Order: sequence, then C-alpha cells, then structure tokens
Amino acid sequence: MNRESRIVAAALMLLLALTTLAPQPSPANQAQAAPASEQGTSAEETSRPVPVSRGERPTVQHVTVQGDTYGRWALAHCGNFNAWPNIQAANGWPEKRIPIGKTAVIACAPTTTPAATKPAKVATPATNGPTWVHPLASGARGNTPNCWHTNSRPSHEGVDIAQPKGTPIRAASAGTIHRKAHQAKAGYYVTINHGNNIYTQYHHMTGPSPLRLNAHVQPGQTIGYVGITGNADGYHLHFEVMAGGYGRNTNPAVFMRAHGINIGC
Repeated sequence: MNRESRIVAAALMLLLALTTLAPQPSPANQAQAAPASEQGTSAEETSRPVPVSRGERPTVQHVTVQGDTYGRWALAHCGNFNAWPNIQAANGWPEKRIPIGKTAVIACAPTTTPAATKPAKVATPATNGPTWVHPLASGARGNTPNCWHTNSRPSHEGVDIAQPKGTPIRAASAGTIHRKAHQAKAGYYVTINHGNNIYTQYHHMTGPSPLRLNAHVQPGQTIGYVGITGNADGYHLHFEVMAGGYGRNTNPAVFMRAHGINIGC
C-alpha cells in the first residue's frame, strides 16, 4: 500500500471512531422534551386559588366612627375576635378612647410593635388546697376610690384591682360557672356559684371565658383574663361577692378577709 492509501485509510478509521462516540438521544430525553401542553396539567389545577390564612389578611385603613371597637374590627376584617390585641398595638389608643374621624390601621397579624400575648393557662390546683384564694395570682390590692361603697362611689358593688392586660383571673373558691355573658357596664364577665347561696363575680374580661356554663372550677383555676371591656377606663378586675343569694352584694374586702384573703380596701 502506498503512502496516499495509508493516509486515506487512517482518516476513514478516525471518522468511524468519532461517529461511534457521539451521544444518541434516549427515550427518557425524548420524554423530557415533550411540550408542556402534553404533560397532563388540568385547567382546575392551574386555576385553584391558594388559601390565605387569617394572619395573612392585608392591612387596611378605616376612618373611625362612633361605636367602633377593636373587637368589632377584628371580627369584621380578620374573622377572629382574638386578633383585637394586634389591632390595638398597631394604633395605640385605649379601647374606651378610640378617637372619631381618625384613620385606624387594621392589621390582623402582629405588627412591629408586639401585641401582648395571652398568658398560658394556670394548671388546676389540687382539691386539697386552700378553700379561698385571691382572685389574682399577683395578690394585687384595691384602694380608694376603687373600693366598695366609697363616698365618691356609693353604689359601687365591688372592689376594683388594677392589673396589666391579659393577667389571669382566678376562681376565688370551688364552685360552678353560673353565668358567662356580656353587658354594656360589666363587659365580659363570669359568675361562680360556690354553694350555700354564695356567689362571686368577675367583670371586664378581655373576652368570653374559655370555660363552659356549669363547668366545675377549683380555687385558683384560671377563668378569664383582665381586660377593659364594658364601662372601664383602664385594665382592671372588678370583683364582687354575693352572700345570701344571687344579687345580694356584700363588701368583698370584708368577706375575703374573713376567709384569710386580703384584697385591699
């Protein structure tokens, strides 16, 4: 074989080798290249809305009018009464002093100013504990002019004890939930029947008590949280004692001292 023939043969062998090494399309690659219209996505799947949680509802603005409350805004816009602390934190006005004609911010989720968090529930104490306890775990006390039947408030039927918003309110003694309701003056309140015609009552809670009607409670069990609902200018517990039947109010400070508890006044 002459020199020219050897060169041609070498070139043909190189071309054959390169052809053998070239990648060939596989069935898998061909499937991946199929257009999106052939991949089986239904119109229902592509158009289904993404659920939006209550906390993700957009912040809106509202011009305040007579009768506005944080609770009403929370129910109307957020769909959840318990969102009211976030709205109050976003505006900073006291519940009873919401100005009229101002622009309020209604934010369902917490803002950069953290809202007060609801304290964890206090565990139910053992039944062999004290018969009567202070209605507030802090042991805070009321004083003039917030006592029972003072000169400045002769018709005041309870003792007012100031406490921060969300402070747990406790059952003063064992009994059953006699009433849980809302009134314009008392706000959200609970009445406990302790038997022997003795009742205690707790006003201005942040919202309805988490306990059901007729539920049995132990001394010191959490029945609600300090709020400002009803006729109240600041966060406090209005505590009443009725002896001799429901509606027969007596001085709660004197009654509780006779049972070893000092609530002031």
